[in-house]
Amino acid sequence: MESINSDLVKHGYNEIAERYVAARNLYKSQKYLGKLNELLAPHSLILDIGCGAGEFAHTLVINHMYHLLHASRVPQRPIHYVGIDQSQETVAAAEQALTVLYQELQPMFSKVATPTTAVTTEWGIHIPSSSDSVDRIVSHLSLSFASSPLTFLRQAVRTLTQDGRLIVTCVQPHTDLARLYREQLHQAGQDELSPAAQIFLHYLGRLHEAIRHGLLHSFDREQLSDLLTHAGATSLRIVPVLDGQLLLATARKGKSAG
Repeated sequence: MESINSDLVKHGYNEIAERYVAARNLYKSQKYLGKLNELLAPHSLILDIGCGAGEFAHTLVINHMYHLLHASRVPQRPIHYVGIDQSQETVAAAEQALTVLYQELQPMFSKVATPTTAVTTEWGIHIPSSSDSVDRIVSHLSLSFASSPLTFLRQAVRTLTQDGRLIVTCVQPHTDLARLYREQLHQAGQDELSPAAQIFLHYLGRLHEAIRHGLLHSFDREQLSDLLTHAGATSLRIVPVLDGQLLLATARKGKSAG
């Protein structure tokens, strides 16, 4: 995976790059990760570029185990999940967190399957170099941190099988996730002036500031469409999600892509 945008680090926003995953923990975002899982299922090889703390991996495992619990027959092959991020420390932490989840789920689903065999995992810091090798690729909020979004997407598209699908989410120029978090606090009857809430709002505010000053890559629908097209993607579908704060794009591999 490409390194975090050097301009972001140079201007002192590396703390945001390290903690931007906090934005992915919003309640609405968790429901949204479930939607991403629906787009990816039921394919057996899933690559998560920019896996962060492993939020999507958790959603994938939990949803798949519940699916097995109610399925009439167990699939012949397990899902194989590959989590990729920028540092070995990040992926090691994500792997450890998933190990803990497996231990928690084992007693609940022991009658239908073992979580570790139902969803096998692999972790790394580089996108696979082989072409036509991955059924489904998800990149959730990682495009904004790539040194070159075009190179980032070209690598992803090249890795797709001819029948594969790419699912990408990104911030827009107006994205301000603090508003969603405040709504979440109010709905839960929690005080946004509490120390924990203030820390979270601080990081979301810095994220918004970085977007506003162009230190993170942000795209409107037309810009994202052009970028994906130049990367060799086709059959594009781009929709706003999370109350219009993010864009969700699905795409397939074009015939001319390497």
